[in-house]
Amino acid sequence: MILKELYLYPDLVEYPSGVTDVFRDQTRCLCNYLERTALKSIRFKSEGFKRICVIGSATPNDTVTINSCNVACINTNFDPEVYESKSKVELQEYFISMLCNGLNNFSQQESIPIQEIEAEIESFRKAGYKNEWIHKSKKLKGNKLLVSLKCELTVDNFILRLCVTKQEEIIFVEEILKTAPDEIVFVSKFKDIICNEGVCQVADKFGEIIYERNISDFTEIA
Repeated sequence: MILKELYLYPDLVEYPSGVTDVFRDQTRCLCNYLERTALKSIRFKSEGFKRICVIGSATPNDTVTINSCNVACINTNFDPEVYESKSKVELQEYFISMLCNGLNNFSQQESIPIQEIEAEIESFRKAGYKNEWIHKSKKLKGNKLLVSLKCELTVDNFILRLCVTKQEEIIFVEEILKTAPDEIVFVSKFKDIICNEGVCQVADKFGEIIYERNISDFTEIA
């Protein structure tokens, strides 16, 4: 089984949804980054689990449990008052601390790529806690323009932008989608770039067009 997913959130029974829902959304910036950079490239073969959940609790149990859905869980200490006292700038380090505590305990009981994950956490720090990636790019025929879908995931939002570059210089940027920072919400909302008959379109997972722009808008700038 391949380890693909990593989650951090407070215990869903111990704490109210007003705390757990916001916290889980805020931590997707960090956890999604690690899924994309560490887990996706390593394709680590785990023993019976494809997801790790580090779960915050006032009375943490350090024992790893693996349920019938192939999800491995471990607790870490969580204090709602400490969490709520953190500024947006401080939150990322707070999340990193909780995640590392849980994963280090986890690694003492089950084999996981802890060194690779920690290395990517350091990369996340050095990048200013930014989680950005290119979902898809397409060259426009007849010129040197490249159209890309650029994704950005923060503690507050997921943002999708259409970017046009010419010889690596950005000449056009437009925000075309903004949602909660939750993959369940945003993953299906975009998939492909379609450029033909003078029009550039972005389609969602189901083939519906969510954005349209005349290609001449880009070529005139270039």
